[in-house]
Amino acid sequence: MLGRLRTKRFHKRKLLLRSSSVRAKSVLPIYDKDIHTSRTAVTEELWKKRREFEEKQIKDSLISEEEINKDIPSFILEKKPMDSLVEVLVPLSSDPSTKEEYSNFYGNVRVGKILEDLDACAGSIAHLHADDNNPKTRPLHIVTASVDRIDLLGKLVTDSDLKIHGHVTYVGRSSMEVRIDIDSYFEEKWQTIMMSTFTMVATFEGKSAPVNQIIPDTPQDEKLYEIGYQNSLNRKLRKKSNLSLEPPTPTERLVIHKLFTDQKDTKVDTSQYIAMADTKMQSIDIVNPQERNTNNRVFGGYLMRCAMKLAWAAAHMYCGSQPFFLALDEVVFHKPVNIGDVLSFNSEIIYQENHAFVIKVTCNVLHYRESPTTTNTFYFTYTCPEAQLRPIMPQTYSQAMKYLEGQRAIKSGKTISESLESRLLKYY
Repeated sequence: MLGRLRTKRFHKRKLLLRSSSVRAKSVLPIYDKDIHTSRTAVTEELWKKRREFEEKQIKDSLISEEEINKDIPSFILEKKPMDSLVEVLVPLSSDPSTKEEYSNFYGNVRVGKILEDLDACAGSIAHLHADDNNPKTRPLHIVTASVDRIDLLGKLVTDSDLKIHGHVTYVGRSSMEVRIDIDSYFEEKWQTIMMSTFTMVATFEGKSAPVNQIIPDTPQDEKLYEIGYQNSLNRKLRKKSNLSLEPPTPTERLVIHKLFTDQKDTKVDTSQYIAMADTKMQSIDIVNPQERNTNNRVFGGYLMRCAMKLAWAAAHMYCGSQPFFLALDEVVFHKPVNIGDVLSFNSEIIYQENHAFVIKVTCNVLHYRESPTTTNTFYFTYTCPEAQLRPIMPQTYSQAMKYLEGQRAIKSGKTISESLESRLLKYY
């Protein structure tokens, strides 16, 4: 069953690709969906179990894959939240190979690898919920619409095992909200140290498709369902209040005006500030087939890891010592990324307050003699308790809007940390 699994590691894996000739610049070969040499043990195992689950359904029904009616989408059922439960153990303390894979050069957990696993886990959960238990219908296509929020509540250490677990908490017509927590085994008990929320969307033949409804059957399920409903309303409000569409609030306008007057006031020592433009960094990546997902597109978790890698480097250069991840604000996947695309990741530190600061990373697909296409925008919140951080100074209106975006991200993170009584609240 897909619901519970434990990662097994690590035999040597060989790359086996189906032979195919590239006849034109835009044509790429189709790669084996079951071979993923660049993924973590957790992601690889999740995808393997998902495929085995689908194959078992076909086998148990005594029909061949060719007999599946590809014109009929999944039937709509009513499911309980626990029907989509997935749990994964990451044995950092007991498996040296796993610890090696997830460790950075400081000896801490590579959060970028965790982001990959969260995205893969969200996909497996959504597939379980969307499945209609009927092998004769065509499965729905599930994509990650957005990463609504990821918050770190405690320190990630490589000496403690991690347990990733989650399920669907709320559904709309074609969307599913997936809540995934990560627990760390500390002081002889499991403690939640990371919370994340994903929005997954089902499609059929390129159009949004209805998914199974969810029936909460416990008080905790009902509470999470209500939170999911409020989250769906908040997403709509955020779109309406987006600074690219709506002007800043009266309070935010005063913030911008003070920034302007501080730069004009000779009594203010502007040398204590750092210009936002001076914090820019960039990385270029050519996407190879090893970074594909089960749909032969670029794995969304890989994009998050690349963005975080650049954000961490920018944070390190800004504070001069080891930075620590606190949160990832809403990430919307605007367009899919294809194998062979040339990607440009651009980072900028847009806001600083107390010990925390926000880094905006934009992912663009580069085109020959055409404007880049933005596929994702990430807002990472970091902290650097040991450093004396210099305030960020925007110098144009466009930079001032980014400054306010960062301020909103910090405010949101502080509010969530307070409500969860996070041990990391002191770093905001």
